[in-house]
Amino acid sequence: MRCPKCGAFMEQGKDVCLMCGTNARTYVPQNNGGFNNNNRTSDGMFGSGTGTATNTFTKNYNQPKVDYRNVQLAPVKNGERDIFDFFSENKKVITTTLFILFVALLSFIGYKYYDSRMKDVEEVPLVRHLYFEVDDSLEMVKGNNGSVSYNKTGKKGTECSINIQIGSSTSENHVEEWFDDRKKSLMPELDSTGKAINDLDAFTEQQSELTLNESSWHYMNIFYRPDEKTEEASALRYKYLTTVYKGYYYNITLINYTNDSTCNASLDNFARTLKFINVKLEDK
Repeated sequence: MRCPKCGAFMEQGKDVCLMCGTNARTYVPQNNGGFNNNNRTSDGMFGSGTGTATNTFTKNYNQPKVDYRNVQLAPVKNGERDIFDFFSENKKVITTTLFILFVALLSFIGYKYYDSRMKDVEEVPLVRHLYFEVDDSLEMVKGNNGSVSYNKTGKKGTECSINIQIGSSTSENHVEEWFDDRKKSLMPELDSTGKAINDLDAFTEQQSELTLNESSWHYMNIFYRPDEKTEEASALRYKYLTTVYKGYYYNITLINYTNDSTCNASLDNFARTLKFINVKLEDK
């Protein structure tokens, strides 16, 4: 339907005109109407003329004009309100609430992700009482109760490796005996004067002790000259770690065949995770 005052279309079921604020049910037309039958002189429709024409639909321009920009709309009754009215009146509150909920949701997701990443790894012995971690670059090639090995293979073959051997300790001086045995296996071929035939096969050793996660270990590092241009042995190719725990020896050999920095990082990270865990184990 149309508004009886301004002629604007009105929404179905609404009594108040949104354009001029008139209530269609209570509106009473003015007595003077809006039209008159006064005669006036008029030019012809397609040119000048002197004839007079009687215009029975001449608009009464003396009637006040309605400025729709300043129209005060009548308040909408509660029965006529919808969801759009509610959102319009509470826009700031709703926007603020949605923003807070969005931030809270992001915070919750971030917390859950952080919590899952920071959860303690279940530490159980992997070999006897020994717990350790090996990164994804090394792959297990052998594993049983007495020996475990991991290798990293590249384009030129094995780049680095980890080997763990475990057995009952019967010697009173296991550390010295094992280190001496390792050095004998690495001795280069000598000439008649006792000098290494190939200078790059000669090595320099370094022995000492260190503490890893409250456990004492003995280590021996074997350094080589990386090339003929350098005079000092600076490339750490072999690292041996050994200790005795609860009547068992743990011998660990770390080898970096190519002096690769990535291998160095993997082997160092492995060594830092070595930890003995006190649990009751059944003999196998």
